Amino acid sequence: WGGEWDANAPEAFKLIDNTEATTVRTMMSSKELEISDMWQSSENLKAMDNLEGVEIALYSPLTKQDLFLNTKREPFDDVNVRKAMACLIDYDMVINQLYPGSPIATSPVPVYVSGHVDNVWPYTYDVEAAKDFLAQSKYANNIGDYTIEFICNSDVADHEKVALAIQSAAQQIGMKIEVSKTPWISLQELMTQPETTPHLVTVNNASQFNEAGAILEATYSSKTCGTFENCTWLQDADYDAKVSAALAEVDEAKRNAAYAELQKYLSEEVVASISLGDTLERAAYQDSYLEWPAAEAAKKGEYISTLNGYHYYFFDMRVYPDKK
Repeated sequence: WGGEWDANAPEAFKLIDNTEATTVRTMMSSKELEISDMWQSSENLKAMDNLEGVEIALYSPLTKQDLFLNTKREPFDDVNVRKAMACLIDYDMVINQLYPGSPIATSPVPVYVSGHVDNVWPYTYDVEAAKDFLAQSKYANNIGDYTIEFICNSDVADHEKVALAIQSAAQQIGMKIEVSKTPWISLQELMTQPETTPHLVTVNNASQFNEAGAILEATYSSKTCGTFENCTWLQDADYDAKVSAALAEVDEAKRNAAYAELQKYLSEEVVASISLGDTLERAAYQDSYLEWPAAEAAKKGEYISTLNGYHYYFFDMRVYPDKK
């Protein structure tokens, strides 16, 4: 860098690998930490928001909170069972209680990503509709014989809350869901094979570049199966061909039209995943002496939307230690 440093730009930064709630809250209270991680529970974020000089920043890293369904494991090999599951999600509750400020998802592609098409997701929280879909499935008379495995990332407290809410709703149609937790590294290992991938797992899923094709390929195409981004095991050859053709289309309008058709297909015909929300990430930060562009924009209701990680671009932050 050949230019001059701003006088208040940070001279260095330190990343701390610790998401433990009490530790993070204590360090924020004593001003040993300027920005928290984005995986803190809603309760801990509220507690830190009450600390003097601490505020909550919201921003979009082009992510959505996905509930992946393993389409190779019974009973989710039947699309009508998957559609029934889509009707057992209280989307308003998930957003309002766990991801406040985030928009409800209306498509498999997040609203902040170029090429997103609005209002193609046709499902709402509707237990009677769930019963109707289940009645159309081959498991209509024996759904209770199956124990559906929902494994949560133990490093993210709010994921278990989502799982327990879904478990409770599923009981109303005779569906048994068993909820457990495991560390993220172990969960990633489970997702490498269809036999070990849980029936249900929720993942914070980011677009690799700012276009719908990134999500549509990485999350649903056959060549990306077995990763945390794609553990539905859809393996749909016709879908794969259409994604490849869309990505190869150089005309932007035609490419976006192809993306729109794929989003509609995933929503209406496939339902291999359920988008719980187009999640804005939330992090506590020291507003009294840290000037953070992403946080400043959020104060105005403008949510900066960039690729994952670029909100922590330290070069454009400013630090004023005398205001501690």
